[in-house]
Amino acid sequence: PLAIFNPLLQVKNIQLLRNNQIALLTENGDAYLYDPETLQPKKIARGIKKISSSPDDKKLMLAGDYAIWVYWLDNIHTQPFHDAGDKLEIVRTDSIVLDATWFTKDGEYIAFTSGDSIKAIELDRRGGQNIYSLLTIQAQNIFYDQNRDMLYYLSGSELYALHLE
Repeated sequence: PLAIFNPLLQVKNIQLLRNNQIALLTENGDAYLYDPETLQPKKIARGIKKISSSPDDKKLMLAGDYAIWVYWLDNIHTQPFHDAGDKLEIVRTDSIVLDATWFTKDGEYIAFTSGDSIKAIELDRRGGQNIYSLLTIQAQNIFYDQNRDMLYYLSGSELYALHLE
């Protein structure tokens, strides 16, 4: 076997992406992209507790304690334009971001839970960034099922589902 990443960094999460790239999150919160062609990991963020690839695999969501960023993996030639490697802070909160997930089938929104609410935020900032309050409830985990267009959330020990229309 070929060791492709320093085992001392204690990898917490691995995601295989398009073009054979690998996204890695370490226990200490560093996020890396590993390119098998160069055989080199590239640190793209620190202070991260969750990484997730978008439904189209063109972006990575990077969630930290008080902010969420998006990192573009590909050049985007439609508005809003982005180059591969662009990183944009999407939202900064006063309370801890408990969880975040890609939201909507096109991957242009992120849903997150912070404080006592679940919100959705649009990535496109043209004309002002839209943020929507979906529910007022403390939820520690959320998950979006794009096939059913359902947002699932865990509040306490109860699992709930919100059908979106």
